[in-house]
Amino acid sequence: MIAFDAEYTSLDPKNMRLVSFALVPIRDDVIKINQSIYVIVSQKSTGPSAKIHGIVGNMGIEEEEALSILYKHIVGNTLIVFTTIDIQFLKRVFGKKIKGLKYIDIAKWYLNYMSKKKLDRAGASKGIKP
Repeated sequence: MIAFDAEYTSLDPKNMRLVSFALVPIRDDVIKINQSIYVIVSQKSTGPSAKIHGIVGNMGIEEEEALSILYKHIVGNTLIVFTTIDIQFLKRVFGKKIKGLKYIDIAKWYLNYMSKKKLDRAGASKGIKP
């Protein structure tokens, strides 16, 4: 399993470009911080998103090299992502190469968890057993 987090030039899945990413492996329920990877990707412009992530212009490695590193680490792993937009990006840039990629979307999981928790509380306040 590997946690994946990324910064992009925008939130538009069709046009966004990768600005940076981090990968943190998890093996046998242990977070392997010492094996983590952080990559900054050189982009001609990061646009307004630079106000959020602070990465501008040609600060990192070429995009093709960064995508090669990313691909090498995600293939065969279950990804932990923090938003569906990460999966949309990966599908757009890697296409069929990652067909069948397994992932856990933390944002989706959390929203589902909180909605169930809210329902459980609402039921409890009305005397309904969950």
